[in-house]
Amino acid sequence: MKFNQHKNNLYKNKQNKNKLIAGDSRLKVDKKGGMVMSWKIGDKEIIPTFHKKENSESYRGGVPICFPFFGPSPEGMENIPQHGWLRNQKLQVGEVLENKVSFFGKNEPTEQYPWKLKYIVTHKLGEKSLENIVEVERLDDEAEDNAPLNPALHPYFAIKNDEQTKIDGQEPSFSSEDYGIDITDDSKIFISTQAGLVRMKTKGFNKVWIWSDAPDKYGCIEPVVQAPQKFNTTEGKFLGQKEKIIFKITLSLVKKA
Repeated sequence: MKFNQHKNNLYKNKQNKNKLIAGDSRLKVDKKGGMVMSWKIGDKEIIPTFHKKENSESYRGGVPICFPFFGPSPEGMENIPQHGWLRNQKLQVGEVLENKVSFFGKNEPTEQYPWKLKYIVTHKLGEKSLENIVEVERLDDEAEDNAPLNPALHPYFAIKNDEQTKIDGQEPSFSSEDYGIDITDDSKIFISTQAGLVRMKTKGFNKVWIWSDAPDKYGCIEPVVQAPQKFNTTEGKFLGQKEKIIFKITLSLVKKA
């Protein structure tokens, strides 16, 4: 993908800095981690604003991107933080339109992760929809083995307390006891939010991880490639030299609150 720097883009407009607009739909993004910071339709939240948790050094909200793995640092990669490095990396800004933005970056191979990857993060906003796309390509490196991958998108949702939130007919239970539910690209995932009922469609993911430490405020339904313990195992996902892969979620408001 070719990236163009637009002189008159939203990142040069102080009034609309880091914001995308489509009708009543408003999205805030950040080049740190290429992450979504919040998503509202009108004055109703779907993705609650990224914020510091009360009496804690941790943050909640938004859509952090976990990459190259999801969950605790695997054995032998303890120098890489939990959920990987991407969410803390300042990416470069690529194409910027009123309702679309792309970020891109690379990692520098290390002894613990000797593979070199290029990644493109794109957010497309519609009047009632949001697409989050992560494209990954392995570049030339000196590693003989294939590169292990288990990325995840970590959206927080402004969950309403009703029974409409379902994953293939199963009602998830939000608590600090996290767990996974198997999905396919054809799974029927519906999330009841403050703005209304949202459908999630996924591409490239095999599970959603369910978690919340404040179920009265938000709930996480996180598309992941595989369970964390499968990273860098024979059951894991790998990328060979010059191979590319795309992961995507599409959120659509199908019924307003």
